[in-house]
Amino acid sequence: MRLFEIEEVSVFLEKKFADVDKDIISELLLIPYKGSKEEVLRLKEYLNITILPEEFEDFIMRYNLGNLTLANIQFGSGGNYINRLINLNNKDNYWYQDCLSIDAMVVGLGDPYTILLSLKEGVVYVVSSEISFDDKVIVAPSFDSFIQGLGTSIYAKASGREESFLSLIENKFGVNTRFFWEEILY
Repeated sequence: MRLFEIEEVSVFLEKKFADVDKDIISELLLIPYKGSKEEVLRLKEYLNITILPEEFEDFIMRYNLGNLTLANIQFGSGGNYINRLINLNNKDNYWYQDCLSIDAMVVGLGDPYTILLSLKEGVVYVVSSEISFDDKVIVAPSFDSFIQGLGTSIYAKASGREESFLSLIENKFGVNTRFFWEEILY
């Protein structure tokens, strides 16, 4: 088993849900999108940040995450993902100061995890009620690899290859990430 490439994730999801009305399942598809530099600039200005990891910036300009939920990780909530990022990272959220202190931003939510993106290294962390910001755990080396992992996990579960997937994750992302990916699968 190997991690799906981003395009393979998109194609797999399209095939998996081919018989379902696209309006009903749009939140389960990785839909191509043409974002603009202006949207990204608006995000940076609002959040008062100077850089975003280039890979993440490219991704949010190529794919519509405004409605996306992969595995149990919700990125959007039925609208524009840039607006969602602004809402998730505004000063009124209790985690705002914690995110600032580690140079990270919230990019998605799951149960029980909050998904963080390091603004400097581009790695993906998780925190939860059980994992503090000080103890954050890296679960993927990049946002693209995080999406690849989520998409591949859906395939692994559908094809009964959960253990192969978890072995792959341990090899690619490290043994200490297994707990997170197990929860994604089960």
